[in-house]
Amino acid sequence: MKGARGTLINITGGMDMTLFEVDAAANRIREEVDEEANIIFGSTFDENSAGRIRVSVLATGIDSTHTSNPKGRMTRGSESDLGVSDVGGDSARVGVSGYARAGQESSSGAPAEADLFSRGSGNRNSSLK
Repeated sequence: MKGARGTLINITGGMDMTLFEVDAAANRIREEVDEEANIIFGSTFDENSAGRIRVSVLATGIDSTHTSNPKGRMTRGSESDLGVSDVGGDSARVGVSGYARAGQESSSGAPAEADLFSRGSGNRNSSLK
């Protein structure tokens, strides 16, 4: 996602999702892309996602020197990992999903690693780990 010149971001969360959480997620992605990137984002509520936020990103215009997974295979790890998939040309799909708020367990039962979504932290400089 480093250096992407175009980014589409969709943020989905439960009815308890706040504007601060949406802003924090969008800003975290904004830090990764080209400073002149065209960024379009939106958010939506999903009643079945209480306490969770899913961030989907479609990034384009990525210089191949910035691609963290040059073979184009999806990476898989903990729920806080970014998975990058080369979809041809200068585009890549990046997915961030399954985040629980700090202090809660993720769907896998592991404690959430991202303090980005903890309520009342007031820390806009938090980052995904």
